[in-house]
Amino acid sequence: LVKIYTAKKVPEKLVPVLAEVAARDPDSVAVRLQLAKQHAELGTQPKVEYWAREALFVDVGSGEAREMLVAALKAQKKDDEATKVEKRYPK
Repeated sequence: LVKIYTAKKVPEKLVPVLAEVAARDPDSVAVRLQLAKQHAELGTQPKVEYWAREALFVDVGSGEAREMLVAALKAQKKDDEATKVEKRYPK
């Protein structure tokens, strides 16, 4: 299903399938980043924040997850928290 929904570019159907995959594979940074990207497409910044943070918990060195988290926090006007993330996870 992930391949089908990705190919057809149907994020609203892809997100629940990816969330199920993430639940079954707690060490997958790639799935968490894909979820964050899909939520960014949908404009659901709190979910972008959640999945980017989850990706950072798995891989603290993920620059992509850090950037997505910072962007999501800033989009939600959480500038102080974004600054803390930038300091805690330097590039």
